[in-house]
Amino acid sequence: MPKPFYCAKIELKGEEKTMQLNKDLRLRRVKEKNFIVAVNELSKNFYGMAKLNDTAAFVFKLLQNKKPIKAIVRKFVKKYGIDKETAQNDVESIIEQFKKAGFLDD
Repeated sequence: MPKPFYCAKIELKGEEKTMQLNKDLRLRRVKEKNFIVAVNELSKNFYGMAKLNDTAAFVFKLLQNKKPIKAIVRKFVKKYGIDKETAQNDVESIIEQFKKAGFLDD
């Protein structure tokens, strides 16, 4: 049976893509630090934990809640008081790191 995923949309260079966040990943906060841990089937192949900074954890939570990337960028601008272009670049960078870590499939 295929694993369920969370989905979020991303628009890069005018093209809309669907991003999927593996549902078997959990974000945990321990002593003011953010960690990703695997549960269920994924825990058989994903050993240990991944540490996230607060901005990456913020993006992860919004992806779990199926927020579109444009909404994540808007929330980033509001939360961190930065301009839209910087927020877009930061969000895309974090998502790229999630892809490299295997947290996202598209």
